[in-house]
Amino acid sequence: MQGAFVDGWSFLASTPWGELRLVLPDAGADGRAATLQAAAALEAAEPRLQGLEDWLGRGLTPRPLLDESGQPRRRSAVPAAAAWACWKEAGAGTMHLALPLARLREWPAPPAVLQWQAIDCAWTLGSLEPDADDRAALEPGAAVVLPLWPSGGWRGRLHALQEPAAHALVEAQWDARRARLLGPAVDERLAALQLECVALAPLPVPADCLAGWRNDPFELPLRAPPVALQARRGGEAVRIGGGVLLPWFDTCALHLDQLDNDSWARAWT
Repeated sequence: MQGAFVDGWSFLASTPWGELRLVLPDAGADGRAATLQAAAALEAAEPRLQGLEDWLGRGLTPRPLLDESGQPRRRSAVPAAAAWACWKEAGAGTMHLALPLARLREWPAPPAVLQWQAIDCAWTLGSLEPDADDRAALEPGAAVVLPLWPSGGWRGRLHALQEPAAHALVEAQWDARRARLLGPAVDERLAALQLECVALAPLPVPADCLAGWRNDPFELPLRAPPVALQARRGGEAVRIGGGVLLPWFDTCALHLDQLDNDSWARAWT
């Protein structure tokens, strides 16, 4: 739903973890003023609002989101930095709700009736600390092997594109086309030079997995994405090359198609 519009009456409700946005089903124009129609939608949603209050352990006081003329909005833009879910109920339509990404992991685990949308994430597939041999061997055609972990697969980091500070540690197995989030990742600022393999295409991650509410594996794309190789020292990173991800025994390796030798030399010094 990111970057789109959603139809329905929009409301905001304050919580300790940020503003909860609700979009309630619109029964269609019936000749009444928008204020009365929005109030009727809120009244019809009362059973589900009670369910949300039971989830959050506190009462909610929804207030309508107003348009430029001061009337309740019947259609509104979808905030990009939000986790979206829907609650479908026969005969009552679909309620949408959105939680801000900034404090997503602080919200209590939601009820199973909520169906969560995927969130596009930036993915650092893995990193390693190069030595002098790597300095000499890194050239087009070389393979940058992602370190294999004892549990199988390799580990990287990801974060929602709209919330760069919310890092999570992810373990992936491309041969099984699955990944699993392991929890929050420490945002380390290592003084030593690191080589990082960064996917150039976003990875869709179910919002309930990203938040840590569900620990089930989620699927990886059928094809491995193109990958950039970047050198990082502390908080600064510079792209030095790129290529494609290929199977390498039990893990994966970046087959380096191109390398900017000048950028690599500056990063090394």
